[in-house]
Amino acid sequence: MRQIPFFALLSAVFALPAGAQDLSVVLPEDAKLERVASGFQFAEGPVWNGEELLVSDVRGDTVYIVDETGDKRTFKSPSHWANGHTWDRSGALLAAEHASGALTRQVGDGPAETIVDRFEGKRLNSPNDVIVRSDGTIFFTDPTFGLQPPSGPVTRPAELDFAGVYSVDPETRDLRLLTRVLAAPNGLALSPDERRLYVTDSATKRILAFDVASDGSISGSRVFADFAGVDAKGGVDGMKVDAAGHVYAVCPGGVCVLDADGAPLGTIETPERATNVAWGGEGLNVLYITTPSSLYRIATSMDGAGSGVRPSERPRDK
Repeated sequence: MRQIPFFALLSAVFALPAGAQDLSVVLPEDAKLERVASGFQFAEGPVWNGEELLVSDVRGDTVYIVDETGDKRTFKSPSHWANGHTWDRSGALLAAEHASGALTRQVGDGPAETIVDRFEGKRLNSPNDVIVRSDGTIFFTDPTFGLQPPSGPVTRPAELDFAGVYSVDPETRDLRLLTRVLAAPNGLALSPDERRLYVTDSATKRILAFDVASDGSISGSRVFADFAGVDAKGGVDGMKVDAAGHVYAVCPGGVCVLDADGAPLGTIETPERATNVAWGGEGLNVLYITTPSSLYRIATSMDGAGSGVRPSERPRDK
């Protein structure tokens, strides 16, 4: 496995104002970016299962399990070009599938069932990323990426004339459109107190923040971070938060780390453009990063949060 001295990879993507915090807030001084596995056609949707990581190879139509030594084995193939993954409150795996246009749920190694695949009778575009709130409410994005190659297996016409962000009631499975203001909604994450929803918009290279009500509705759309003028390869994509509220978002150049107010701490630069991130490791303090071809990791000094780790492993559930 290839190790890259981290401080040789600090990016100058952000010009930090005087007195601003930097990446030493979230990374130990000896942190190294390490390549764990490679050979993917397009790696995405990483999620920690308590011991290993599940990684989507979207264009390979396969979900792999990758252990900490880098060995990988097939978990599901075909995967219906699955992209994002998370766990629901019972520990079942949720998948956002490009090819089927469905959000699915799978218990263990059993068959996957469809949770939703239509809105008002029309087929969804291509569900992309998914998270779960502590009360079980599901949030997911539905851009048009998977409606044509190379992000989907075939070209199919859109039945909806917008790309939406949705929520799903875990009991009734009622589907609710939260917003259609983003041109290409992609990654999403909840703040640790679950009062704020972050959504990346690939079309504008922005992260938007919304206030979240107890009923799951959102309001108060505002720009949390804007990377449109950043001169580096890549766009905005998946993201996660830590228990202190820092946001780790795929951005031009790698993975940008921001505080809860959107102020930049810096960028973890990756050898190729990043696609998504996940928490893992025994202490949930290892940040895993996918790129199209590879899986990387870097140790942090923070605790991971969110539904990307199984309920029994989450700090708030212990």
